[in-house]
Amino acid sequence: MVHLVDIVQRMAEGANPHRDFVTPIGDWAMRPMAVLMGWGLPLGAALVWAQVLVATLFFLPLLWVGISRLDRWQAAFFGVVVIGLTTGLVYGGKEPLLSLSMHYNRWAWAAALIVMALVLLPVRRTDRPVLDGVAIGALMVALAMSKVTFAVALAIPVVIALLCMGRFVVLAVSLGVALAGLAGVTLVYGFGFWLAYARDLLAVIGSENRAMPSDPLIALVLSPSGTPVLLAGLAVVLMLRRAGHGALAVSWLLFLPALIYVSWQNFGNDPLWLLFLVIFAWVLAQRAEGAWRLGQGAVALVAAGLILPVAINILWSPVRHLIQPEGAYRPMLSAGAQLNMVTARAEVAYARITVIAAPGSEPLIVEGQAMRACKLQSGLIGVLERDAAALARLAPEMIVQPFVADLFAPHWLFGDLEALPGGTPWYYDGLPGIEAASHLMVPQCAADPEARARIMALVAARGLALEPAGETEDFRLFAIRR
Repeated sequence: MVHLVDIVQRMAEGANPHRDFVTPIGDWAMRPMAVLMGWGLPLGAALVWAQVLVATLFFLPLLWVGISRLDRWQAAFFGVVVIGLTTGLVYGGKEPLLSLSMHYNRWAWAAALIVMALVLLPVRRTDRPVLDGVAIGALMVALAMSKVTFAVALAIPVVIALLCMGRFVVLAVSLGVALAGLAGVTLVYGFGFWLAYARDLLAVIGSENRAMPSDPLIALVLSPSGTPVLLAGLAVVLMLRRAGHGALAVSWLLFLPALIYVSWQNFGNDPLWLLFLVIFAWVLAQRAEGAWRLGQGAVALVAAGLILPVAINILWSPVRHLIQPEGAYRPMLSAGAQLNMVTARAEVAYARITVIAAPGSEPLIVEGQAMRACKLQSGLIGVLERDAAALARLAPEMIVQPFVADLFAPHWLFGDLEALPGGTPWYYDGLPGIEAASHLMVPQCAADPEARARIMALVAARGLALEPAGETEDFRLFAIRR
C-alpha cells in the first residue's frame, strides 16, 4: 500500500511514470486513481472509486461476451468473476486481509479473462467479428499500458489462436484497433514515453536485486499445489483433441504456458486463469455428449475447487471492508486522506536479527562502520513516521528527501519533504534519482538488506563522496558531495 500511495500521490501532483520516477508498472494502472484525486476526491476515496470506474469500462465488452457466447447462468457467473476481480480489496491469497496493493494484477486478470473469452469461447448466437476485434484490440492496449507482461504473454497465443480457427476478420480488426490505440498513446504521451517505459522494464529484467518474482518457475509448476492446476488445463486439451476440435485444442494449449508465466510473475502466484477454465469447460460440456460432456463438467468442478479459496477471498473483500470496526483503525497518512490502517501495525515494529552469521558472510561496512545484521519484518508505517521526524531534526534545511538505501523510499509522504525526482517508489536496481539527492540515508534495519548492500556497492563504484550529516540508533545520514 505504501508503494501504491507513493505512486498515486506523485501522479496526482503532476509527475509521470517512467519519466519522473522509475516503475515497471504502466501509467494506466494508477492513472484512474490520480485523475479522481485531481477531481477533488481524497486519496482513500480515489483508490476505492477507481475500482468502480474501471469496472464500468469493462462493462460493455463483458456484456458482449454474455450476449454472444453464454447462457444466463454462465453470463451471471462470468460477470461476477470479472467485476469481482476489478473491485476486490485484496490481491488474492487465502488470508482475510484488506489491501488495494497490487490491484493492477486483478485489473489485468479481468481484462485477460474477457480477451480469452472472445478468442476461445464458441459463438452461441449471432457472430459479430468486428465487435470481437474492437474489444480484443482495446483490451490488449489497456494491458500494455497497465501491466505489460500480460500483453506480451498473451499476444502470440491470441494471434495464433485466431489464425488457427480461421477468424481472420477478428484478427485484422483487433490488430488495427491495437495499432491505432498505441499510435494514439504515442501521439498523447510522445515517443519518448515508450523509451522510458522500456528502460524501466529492462531495469527490472536485468536486476541483480530482484532476479525473479518468486520461486523458480519449474518449482511452481511441479509443486503440490501447482501440478493439479497444470493437469486441469491439459485435460481440456486432451478432451478437445479427442473430440475432434483440433484447432481449439491447439489454441488453448498455446494459452497455457502464457497463463502459467503470468501467474508466476505476479506476487502470490495465484492461478486466477482457473476462473476462465471453469467457464470454458462449462461451455464445452454443454456442447459435448456422453463421456466428453462428463469429462468437461468434471474439469470445471475441479478448476472451481482449486481456485475457490482465492476467489472467495477477493470477491468477499469489499463486504469485509464494510463490516470492519472503525475503532481498530487509524489514519495511515493524515485524517484528510481517508486512508486507514490497522492501528496495531503502526504501534510496534519487529526486526529479524542475525544471531549466528552464515559462513563466509561479512557485515556491510559503510564509511568505516559496520551496519547491524537485521531486517525489518513489520511495522513499516511506524518506522517511516519515526525516521521522517528524525530527518527533520537532523537536516532541517533538506527540501528533497534523501536517497534511501532500502527497498522503499516514501519518507516524503510522512514529513515536510518533496519526493526525489527520478527516484523509485520500489527499488529494483541501479541508483535512480541519485543525481537529484543532496543526502543519502542508510537504515540500520533495512526492509531489504540485499537492496541496501547493492545500493552501497553502486555508490562506492560511482565514487560518490559521503560526508556524515547525522545519525540515530536507526539510520545514518550522509551529505553527498559532488
